Amino acid sequence: MKNNNVIAGLSRNPLYPMSLLAAVLFTLSMSAQSKHEFSIAAGGGSSTLRYKSVEGAGKSGFGSNVGLGYTYFFNANWGLGTGVGASLFSGQYDIPSFSEFYQSHDGEEAFEYRYTAKNYNEKQRAWLLDIPLMVQFQTGKFYAKFGAKAGIPLSANYKNSVGELQASGYYPQSDLTLNDPAFMGFGTFTNISNKDDLKLKTAFFAAAEAGVKWKLSGNLALYTGAYLDYGLNNTLKQETSANHLIAYNAAAADTYRPNSVFNSQKEGKSLVDKVNPLSAGIKVSLAFGTQARKTD
Repeated sequence: MKNNNVIAGLSRNPLYPMSLLAAVLFTLSMSAQSKHEFSIAAGGGSSTLRYKSVEGAGKSGFGSNVGLGYTYFFNANWGLGTGVGASLFSGQYDIPSFSEFYQSHDGEEAFEYRYTAKNYNEKQRAWLLDIPLMVQFQTGKFYAKFGAKAGIPLSANYKNSVGELQASGYYPQSDLTLNDPAFMGFGTFTNISNKDDLKLKTAFFAAAEAGVKWKLSGNLALYTGAYLDYGLNNTLKQETSANHLIAYNAAAADTYRPNSVFNSQKEGKSLVDKVNPLSAGIKVSLAFGTQARKTD
């Protein structure tokens, strides 16, 4: 019973899974040939979902990644690696002022909906499952990796806010502009926000990494280097129906939920028509069963 309690206590430790995994990889490396190398990696730096918009400007955010790797060395200098990992991409989008008008319906009459949104801000986050295929070259303490990665979306979401929304309705049949009442969605509204999921497609990256490989022991090494993952394809899934950044909803006219710029359009043109993820930073890897270097 006492041993069971000890095991249960260890399993509740958040570092327990990584410790167990490291122990398994170390055990495998002890019996592995020198041509086989297993690794645990983590990195971080700058990332962005990288897109251009009709209005406003996007900014980069924090990015990070973790992964498990395996490399087969053909000789002391060249190897081929793969593995599995997860990467975080984040970005931010700002519009100081955004105005639009379009035809809508209040449940009884058609009218022209007009609005100006001030201090619009949106933050996006996406987690991708990484599957790399990398060629590795090493000589002395220097190493370089280059190849490709596939990034399968695990989750993606956005959170946005509008500092102030000024909305009105123009009724051409009576040549009347309504700036109120609020229950019809007309007037000035402050601090409105929304959050929801984003739809992304699998991303394909050109990937590179370079740095120094430190020999710690006969079968243990530490990699320290810089990495770059450059998205090659458009990962944005366009919505089947066009949305507006601020959509009028007669059923809940005074409850505004701004849409993402990824799913919005103005005058029939998408605010964002393609998304190419980009990430760069510093990576550290601990490698087991490392290939001996004849050039040391």
